[in-house]
Amino acid sequence: ASLAVGGDEATSSLYAADEVSVATRDALQRAVENARPGARIVVAPGVYKGGIRFLHLRGAADKPIVIAGADPADPPVFQGGAA
Repeated sequence: ASLAVGGDEATSSLYAADEVSVATRDALQRAVENARPGARIVVAPGVYKGGIRFLHLRGAADKPIVIAGADPADPPVFQGGAA
């Protein structure tokens, strides 16, 4: 299953999907906060403000959490540190 998240409509109940596509910094932060073992978070190309927190992000040996760029030829760029 997959889910695209772009705005504020996302809630934690939506992250039961195996794959979540994000296109904003806020959507990425929510996806990371709600990721469960086996989740794959796919980040759209673009420039994102840094400082995203990965607190309590836990996969499992047989179900890692994967954060990947949507387009290897145009990977997302994260600039800056703390939010």
